[in-house]
Amino acid sequence: VDYATSEKYGYVSSSPLNLGTGLHASVLTKQPNLTVAEAKEAAKGLGVNVRRAKVKSGQVIDLSTSSCIFTTEAEIITALYDGIAALGAKEAEAKAKAKEAEAKAQREAGLANN
Repeated sequence: VDYATSEKYGYVSSSPLNLGTGLHASVLTKQPNLTVAEAKEAAKGLGVNVRRAKVKSGQVIDLSTSSCIFTTEAEIITALYDGIAALGAKEAEAKAKAKEAEAKAQREAGLANN
């Protein structure tokens, strides 16, 4: 079977989204302190898609590369890695804020009980 190929663009398929490497990478990551909107904001401009994963427990984010057209394998994996790092940093920030809010509520409850 002969396939239409290009040294520059890779294998030509019926879907233009699959031009190039054809590599599509994704990862599921648990981010209990982030909303999907916060995750999308953290990953904005990094070349990744952010969705809520359809799982039964916890806040799990599905992070996937947005395209493979005119993109090398290294660029695809780097975009995914950068997205994971951005979500990790945002999760740590959200966790610290949640911990601070809990401590404040406990202090206020302690003052109210005295």
